[in-house]
Amino acid sequence: MIAKPTRQNSIHTMHPFRRALCALLAVLVLFTVPVIRPTTAYAAPEDNIARLNDWQQIYLRVIRSLALKDSYDTGILASVTAGQAVYESGWARYGISVIANNQYGIKAYSNWEGKVFDYKEYVLYDSYEDLVRIKGASYARHGSIWRAYDSWDQSVSDHSALFLTERYEAVVKAKDYKEAARALIDAGYASNEDYINKLTTVIESYGLESLDKVEADVNGIIGLIMNQ
Repeated sequence: MIAKPTRQNSIHTMHPFRRALCALLAVLVLFTVPVIRPTTAYAAPEDNIARLNDWQQIYLRVIRSLALKDSYDTGILASVTAGQAVYESGWARYGISVIANNQYGIKAYSNWEGKVFDYKEYVLYDSYEDLVRIKGASYARHGSIWRAYDSWDQSVSDHSALFLTERYEAVVKAKDYKEAARALIDAGYASNEDYINKLTTVIESYGLESLDKVEADVNGIIGLIMNQ
């Protein structure tokens, strides 16, 4: 019995003319069929704000006002002050931002003269010295101890006081939020380069960059701050 040869489908066994024809068709397909690329739709800031829950919308309004006031006093971009508060406090969901009013996660050390918050045991102390007296110096040094404030306004002011030091001079002099975010990394505020993207995303998602364009009215007023 004689076995029949199997049919070869490899392009290498094709007739030269057929190979040339296939190559020509491939080129034609490559240049005539449109390339479909995935697109990402970014919601407008007003749409993002509309999706926030009631607490987040209240927080955003308050922190925007505080950032505007602070910018008027210090020259620090309000978009950065507000954006960092939203990102670092998680919309004031954490104990540090709620109980200690600390919106930026600033830790407390022995040179801090204000109130402190022991995050491990959820206890407020009138001073770092009180914490040391009650819990011991070793506990204070190795514990999760954070600065505590009487209000969010105090937290914003203390955060800006940090930026008004020589180390963060480039942040204060930044002309826009992107430049300021880059300066934060260069100054060592955060070690992860992704911090730039996360901060700018928050700012752009909720239109916080518009805060940097607010001008005072005829009476020199850019906003009103209420105690309650």
